[in-house]
Amino acid sequence: MSKIRVLIKNPGEDFREEMIEDRYETYRNLVGGYIEYCFSDIIDEGLSIIINEEGKLLNLPHNFNVREYSENIVGPAIFVRTRGSKNVDLEDEDIKKIKKWLTKQNKLKNTAFARWLDTFLEEKGVDRTEFVVLKNSETPEDWTTVHVMQIENIVMMIKEMPISVQTEVKKILVELDVLNVPIEKIKEFLIFIAKMELGFDIFE
Repeated sequence: MSKIRVLIKNPGEDFREEMIEDRYETYRNLVGGYIEYCFSDIIDEGLSIIINEEGKLLNLPHNFNVREYSENIVGPAIFVRTRGSKNVDLEDEDIKKIKKWLTKQNKLKNTAFARWLDTFLEEKGVDRTEFVVLKNSETPEDWTTVHVMQIENIVMMIKEMPISVQTEVKKILVELDVLNVPIEKIKEFLIFIAKMELGFDIFE
């Protein structure tokens, strides 16, 4: 079987070019499970990212951010060009676009506030790989309104918020720190922020 040119990005590693067989089994072995095509319109039309469909459920390590959707990719990622129902070789221009886009994602909001937030959560022992459940209080028993979100995604969401909002977030977190509240209270506050951002009813 002929091989195609792809770009592979593993967590904690730089991206690399490879020639691989365009077979389901090949992609499955590279991502470590069932595959999912995602964000086919985000870099350029026809450029897709193949990931492990169950990556977050398996708690695979964080790979890179997707700022446009306030999302993060976990586990290995394979960048491919799709033409019709087939994957074809990445072109030189494709690889330039992907590398430029990845560099932009990895520089996500490296501000003083972002660094402070990272340090604060680390010192408090907040597990950013943990998944939390966001339920709309208007319909708490309706599971179609439930949103499961990784704390890492909430952190990324906060880093994208306006400076005025970040100032208030920092003020409240400092107050919680002064009160020496348990870690669960800090996570509850993070969930509260996510629910507001997603438009959930926050009054229970």
